[in-house]
Amino acid sequence: MNNNKIKRSSKLLAVCLKILRIIVFIAVGVEISAIIWLAAVPGDVNSTTLGSIHIISPLGNIADYSKSELIVQLCVNVSKQSIMIVMLFLAGAIFKDISREYTPFAAKHTKRLKAISKWMVLLAIIPASVEMLMLQILAPTVKVYDVSFELSFILVAVVFFCLAQIFEYGGVLQQQSDETL
Repeated sequence: MNNNKIKRSSKLLAVCLKILRIIVFIAVGVEISAIIWLAAVPGDVNSTTLGSIHIISPLGNIADYSKSELIVQLCVNVSKQSIMIVMLFLAGAIFKDISREYTPFAAKHTKRLKAISKWMVLLAIIPASVEMLMLQILAPTVKVYDVSFELSFILVAVVFFCLAQIFEYGGVLQQQSDETL
């Protein structure tokens, strides 16, 4: 009975992560479209053009931003969300396999957890690097003081790496148990 509960919950988590991955993928598509649109519009974008968009924007009232600031912020969001899509794919694959095979201590899960920890480190570094690069390209006269690296993501990456080590040890114990029987 406990095995069925683990299989059901793993299958549910795999489906939820797939739905979340699709939503983030759509958001990336919308943001790339916005970047292309902003780059194609000549001159600065006025507030009447962007007035109704602030409702759905995580940036707040985007009419307060310049065109180059909007492009930079959208590029940073695309970089973050692209990395998140990869991590969601890896996590979904873990839960999908657990729902099929029941064993969470497979070597492929350990590799995926280690990969998630590496992508988490990249999530801490790449968006800030993209922001600095895009600001230098689009607004070279602006001094970059506001860029911050997400150090909390590095802590989460260490936690994922520790989980991978625990899963690796669990795999060794499971293999020894299977050989004993």
